[in-house]
Amino acid sequence: MNQCRPFALVALILGGLTACSTIHPEPGSDRVVEISKQKAKSCQRLGLANTSTVDKVAFYERDQEAVMLDLVTLAKNEAVKMGGNAIVMEGQPQFGNASFVVFKC
Repeated sequence: MNQCRPFALVALILGGLTACSTIHPEPGSDRVVEISKQKAKSCQRLGLANTSTVDKVAFYERDQEAVMLDLVTLAKNEAVKMGGNAIVMEGQPQFGNASFVVFKC
């Protein structure tokens, strides 16, 4: 029975690390929206937000939806700091990294 304890402890720690995100929305980020590139043509480009989050913990890969949610939350937080109210992702996320163009519409 004692041989199972180290494994159970590791499983509990990894589960805790991957179960919930530590990224929190900043005040005002709820007013930032994701828009299409087409709609962004009528908006003022403010800059680029490069975002990064953990996509893997040890041998465990995080759910891609959770990774994406973290990246979008980080981009919206950056948009607020830049005075923007819209974001457009550039390309596809890779290894927990993504770039977003920030706009004021």
